[in-house]
Amino acid sequence: FKGLFTGAWPTEWENHNPHFWTASYAPYPYHSPKKGLFVNANGRRHAVNVTGHYLHSSATLRSYSVRSRFSPSPFYNIEAHVSGFTEAGQTGDDHLAFYDLYFNYHRVRTETVMFWYGAGIKGMQREDEYYGPAADVGLEVYPGRPLSFYGMVNIGSLNSRAVWESMFRVNLHLHRSVVYLGYQRFAVGRVSIGGPIAGLGLYF
Repeated sequence: FKGLFTGAWPTEWENHNPHFWTASYAPYPYHSPKKGLFVNANGRRHAVNVTGHYLHSSATLRSYSVRSRFSPSPFYNIEAHVSGFTEAGQTGDDHLAFYDLYFNYHRVRTETVMFWYGAGIKGMQREDEYYGPAADVGLEVYPGRPLSFYGMVNIGSLNSRAVWESMFRVNLHLHRSVVYLGYQRFAVGRVSIGGPIAGLGLYF
């Protein structure tokens, strides 16, 4: 149980993760050429990241997403998302929105890999509003300046239905800003919406 949350077993701490307690945040990814968001020494104890992107699914469907991540400690973050969809129809526009709020634990915090999982609340709004419990998991790998690879999956239970969201991105880091391309997909029961995304973000 301890190894699941700390990355080391009681008798083999140094062999598994000698920097577990000392990892901290860089001002932004690749502040040093071979180090991503985390550094092993002389870093900060908090970080803030905000991103936004556009999703293209079809000629009649427009979508946006805004995501923020506040990390008051190297051990965890609080993450909030909002994604809105507008579909043009013959009788007017149809709107759908998803809302997410998660408390995430940073299971792996190395200079080249960040892995997290957490739990929270997912919401969906159309004619009616639904809210329910949700869980998420994510991974970001920093192979070398200026690129990183990001993947995330979350699932929530709304009105007795499973709602899935997945996203995969290739990030180009430019000082405190990031530009990215990728793919995002939402699935509610047998209905799914997905497509390529393009966005940008900032690290504070």
